[in-house]
Amino acid sequence: MEVISSYNLFVDSDNSLSGKGDEFTVQVASAGVNCGDGQFIRISLESFNMYKSFYNVNINNSEFFVRDITEPLPALASITNKNYKTIGDMAANWAEQCRAALQTLTGIVVTASAITPALEDEMDATSDRIVSARFTFDTAHPYTTANKVGGGNATTTGDLIDFPKLQCYEDRGDSHALIGGDRIQNDTDITTNSMISVWRSATVIEIRGKYPGQRSTEEHVYLRCDLPNNNIETGSLSSSKADHSSHIVSSDILGKMIIDHEFINYTSSTGREFFLNIPNRNINTMRFYLRDSKDRPIGRRSGNTAAGAGTAQNTLGNLNCSFVLKIEIVQAYRPNKLITEPPAPTVNPKKVGVLNNMNFGLGAY
Repeated sequence: MEVISSYNLFVDSDNSLSGKGDEFTVQVASAGVNCGDGQFIRISLESFNMYKSFYNVNINNSEFFVRDITEPLPALASITNKNYKTIGDMAANWAEQCRAALQTLTGIVVTASAITPALEDEMDATSDRIVSARFTFDTAHPYTTANKVGGGNATTTGDLIDFPKLQCYEDRGDSHALIGGDRIQNDTDITTNSMISVWRSATVIEIRGKYPGQRSTEEHVYLRCDLPNNNIETGSLSSSKADHSSHIVSSDILGKMIIDHEFINYTSSTGREFFLNIPNRNINTMRFYLRDSKDRPIGRRSGNTAAGAGTAQNTLGNLNCSFVLKIEIVQAYRPNKLITEPPAPTVNPKKVGVLNNMNFGLGAY
């Protein structure tokens, strides 16, 4: 293969394109992006830049349910959407949301204590990073009788109990990863406990995680493009509720960029890390959109705002990006009809009569 021509396309989505700052269309018909016989168009991502103007904890990973032994309907709780410096900060907020939910469900005043990890524990602190809290009720709680895991009454400190349950449903996001619990795949499941509930006394229970907690659930931002191409991906990258299989499907991912504290940056080192091979002869428009690892809008389920109190972050606000694309016209092969002359005639038709094919073996069209 041989690159016939190449040029850079500089794109900035801030207030200059058709669409929004994180989902927009570029009109390229006037640029003459087209190829000929035996050629194809390759688009490569050279660099990408954007401010991290969304929260690590957002609607896509903050919601969970607290289910009580006496209530048929669970209480919906949500970790406050914002960034957290430590897992302990996030755990403290989670404990407060649990406390409020338990108080609402039981009608008893509840306080939270013994929250782990500690507020000051950094990521490299000596800690198992298990999220947990103890909840003290002003009067006896209802989590004793016939509530012990496996049957019977909970009467001994450390007994595992069935209720209250903390449930992280997959179709509500990735809260299980933040607090170190199990995701629940079936949204009608009312029996599975994402975390561990422990009986401490007639007035105290404990809820703790099964795995280390974390401050965020997304490592990358994915730049996607609607042009047809030959890239492939696992099905889980295109579904907020994955099919839990290893199926490979066609992909619209152009590139994935690591999320840092303040910026999201990417610079190609070879020019070939992320690219699309386009089978079309020409390109008139290209639609780009930023998504997370489950093809959801960044930091939100819908709307124009990923963080803050405004309603137009990706149109009038600061949710936008810029990037550079390399567009190449690649000669994949050279058809004979382009470079080979027809054979010279070797007979004189006046001497041998009328020929069946006057074009010396070539097709009529």
